[in-house]
Amino acid sequence: MTGLRVLVLVADDLYVRSFIRSGGLDPLERKGTSWAASEHVRNAGDLERFASYLGTIGDPLERREPYGRLQGLMMFAARRRSATWQIRMAALPDRERRRTALLALPPVRQIKSRMILRELGLNGELHALLAGTRPDALVIPTAGTDILMFDALRSAKVLRIPTVLLVNGWDNVASKCFFPETPARLGVWGDESAEEAVRIHRVPRDRVVSVGAPTFVDHFAFDSERSPSPYEHPYVLFAGCALPFDELTALRALDREIGRAGVPGLKVVYRPHPWRKPRLCDDVFIPESFENVVLDRQVERNYLMSVETGQREPADFLPDLDYYPALLGHARAVICPLSTMTLEACIVETPVVAIAYDDGIHPEPPSTVARFDHFRGIEAVPGVTMCRSLEDLPALVAGATAAGPQRGMRPAIRPWLHFDERSYGQRVAEVVGSVA
Repeated sequence: MTGLRVLVLVADDLYVRSFIRSGGLDPLERKGTSWAASEHVRNAGDLERFASYLGTIGDPLERREPYGRLQGLMMFAARRRSATWQIRMAALPDRERRRTALLALPPVRQIKSRMILRELGLNGELHALLAGTRPDALVIPTAGTDILMFDALRSAKVLRIPTVLLVNGWDNVASKCFFPETPARLGVWGDESAEEAVRIHRVPRDRVVSVGAPTFVDHFAFDSERSPSPYEHPYVLFAGCALPFDELTALRALDREIGRAGVPGLKVVYRPHPWRKPRLCDDVFIPESFENVVLDRQVERNYLMSVETGQREPADFLPDLDYYPALLGHARAVICPLSTMTLEACIVETPVVAIAYDDGIHPEPPSTVARFDHFRGIEAVPGVTMCRSLEDLPALVAGATAAGPQRGMRPAIRPWLHFDERSYGQRVAEVVGSVA
């Protein structure tokens, strides 16, 4: 990468945590690399440590709705290539589904897409920045839903600047991503995501690279002998999910039956998802109502504050990544609806009970989520047990707790999470060098 001019765009606070605070992109920091952030990034100050931080860029929120319409059309048109999208499109109200089906027909969709993009135009401030800096490569961490990423891809095409998109999450390619233009390189977590990018988004295979994730450095380095447990008592970890799900009923069942595990003093540590979506059921965990369930210390203050204020997405709460390995590694078992926590537990080889039953309340329960593309085959990983009914949960948790660490879990997740002897940043630097 010597002598190359690289511009890194950060569109969201989550990417500050995942890519900046983790040090994942530090290998890009050298002479010729510049950094910029969306005006909506609250933690943009973290980028000020870089020598060539250019400040924030206008990122008008009113551009979200037109891009959302375009994304909806593309998802509907590609629904037969993705189990995830097919499930979600089938859940649309009849009238909306019929209207979208008409608009998604190839000739209509092409005309509608051109109209939307013409209506949007380019992001003038961003386009001027790219035209003025003329980087040899534009690097953008993304979940595939960011307005700034959409705008950057379009301006980069006009200016003939190669783009490298770095996917932030395990599920993003299969359930969220939309690309108004095809990037020069798409960095995904693993080969399963690479296959999804080709199949669902029609990204040419030679443009997709499995680079892993920047957030798990400490997970791979975890050593239970050298890393103290965050709790004095033995525990199983219940990691809540972002999607709506009745977690309290599951917690009550575990609270009653935790003694089945046969571990004196065993408790359930409940970690609500920091950005959980509203539920259609009781979602207020009251610690005093449980004998054997406690709130996870890292999120306790934030959770109780969110309950009090009703604010589900805290303005500035980015949990420190270095807490996770010990929390997962010292747990006797991890219980969670299928999520990234499943992979994280596998890295430190803690048994997982993956909730995959219908709670009878929400339209997209864990039993439906388990059919999403990116989870395909995960039940074959040693130490991962699927829980298909609430009644089975306590017994499965007891069994996983008794089983202890599963030494084959880490190598078994390679299809979903690439890792090798190099760091994430080194792999990304190599990709950037190849396009620039």
